[in-house]
Amino acid sequence: MFYYLAASKEGFLNGCRPFIGLDGCFIELTTGQQILAATGRDGNNNIYPIAFDVVDKEDGESWTWFLTQLRCCIGSGNKFGTYTIISDRQKGLLKAINEVFPDSPQKFCLRHIYANFQAAGYRSKELKQCVDQASYSYTRHGHELGMSALKAQSENAWKWLKNIEVSAWARYAMDHTCKTDLVVNNLSEVFNKMILDVRAKPIRTMFEGIRTKQMIKRQKTREKLQTCRWTITPNYSEILEENKKYAKHCQADRAGETIWQVTSKENQYCVDMETCTCDCKRWDMTGCPCSHAISALTKQKLHPEDYVNEFFKKPLYLEAYKAIIFPVPGPDCWPDTNTPDIQPPVFKEKAGKKQTARRKGEFEVPAPRDTSRMGTITCGNCGLEGHRYTNCNKTLRPRLEMRKTGHQKNRAVYEDIAGSSRTVPLATARTTTVPAATPSASAPAPSASGPGPSASAPGPAPRAKRGRPKGRGRTHGFTAPRPASTSDNQVGTKRKRMTSSKL
Repeated sequence: MFYYLAASKEGFLNGCRPFIGLDGCFIELTTGQQILAATGRDGNNNIYPIAFDVVDKEDGESWTWFLTQLRCCIGSGNKFGTYTIISDRQKGLLKAINEVFPDSPQKFCLRHIYANFQAAGYRSKELKQCVDQASYSYTRHGHELGMSALKAQSENAWKWLKNIEVSAWARYAMDHTCKTDLVVNNLSEVFNKMILDVRAKPIRTMFEGIRTKQMIKRQKTREKLQTCRWTITPNYSEILEENKKYAKHCQADRAGETIWQVTSKENQYCVDMETCTCDCKRWDMTGCPCSHAISALTKQKLHPEDYVNEFFKKPLYLEAYKAIIFPVPGPDCWPDTNTPDIQPPVFKEKAGKKQTARRKGEFEVPAPRDTSRMGTITCGNCGLEGHRYTNCNKTLRPRLEMRKTGHQKNRAVYEDIAGSSRTVPLATARTTTVPAATPSASAPAPSASGPGPSASAPGPAPRAKRGRPKGRGRTHGFTAPRPASTSDNQVGTKRKRMTSSKL
């Protein structure tokens, strides 16, 4: 039985990236059947259910039927491009994808690849580090370094991994249309947890429970969007702030109208503003400006927020949740028909205790068990125990600072400061100098006989207050040099006289 909601279809086609994750539930229903699910990702990298299917068993025939219905529902791509599909590399599923979605780029979950890697006899911490380096690297050079280290450790393991298509598991070779750097399919597992409390119920009650969960979630999201103050989704605004921090250590030099050379430590990259690309491949793949791009944008007095992909901005995020899932009347409101009633399926009770937990892999490391009644609170900023990052006394990381302020927009306003060759945000260019008072209309003009002050001339400028000005707070970007004022010179002279008199 194929099940999808019109609101989910409309939101996915108009507001989500062309990216689909496929997975099956690991627990059978009370009828002996299983659930196959297709999920996407919204602009904040959260799960976005598209459709699911109830089948007798998870095999190639069931996957082919489910994907055929899914293609009839959402097509082979949306207005943003062809779908990229990530799966757990099952033989029956791979064959079904190639038949139903032949033009779609595929990704394989790295966790499942590594499970097969271990089952083939290649198990060690060093081998896993090599596989991770080859998979998570954004550049071809980093990938080749990981593969070379793997070959040095075990040539047979290197040959085994070489047999898998590199574009399906290595970041540097993946498709850039879907604007995601995922190499694992963990988000599809979240759908299993989302329906955990309803999937053991009768099939009609289970469908109604899933529909109600989605209806409530979409309404809560719309309510939050009405009061939120951010323009970029929280997850990507935090990533952008982290990249701004590292951009301070980069040196950008212009090579052409839109081409920049950016130096970061011993590395050097080419940034193209017109195509929104960088040699590090992070901007190309994720759609969020990397630290090298931000360094070049700051040099041009441009805002990095304007160069974030539209997938992660508020308009498209609202488009994904705009459609309403309407309530469904109960059985007492259903109209009577002349057709025979549909009989419920026959239940197949199996001997023994029912399984309620996922089967662990043979070589999967078990999660640590918490024996205390309440876990110890650990600060995400300093790593110490006993407090949260909201009460931490140390300077917050950019990501946590954005989270604490409610992900408000942080757009720097640039202006040239007299006497300084650097361009800095206006928010950090404030000084405490007070302009001299202008003479009133009734004040006499100074005489032409000499430069001496008139009796009615205004007095010296008021003395500036010491310490940090009110409302200055923590700012982002570069700090402007504070120009010296007359009042500062007077304060410095007076302090020097007081010191000499004490001596």
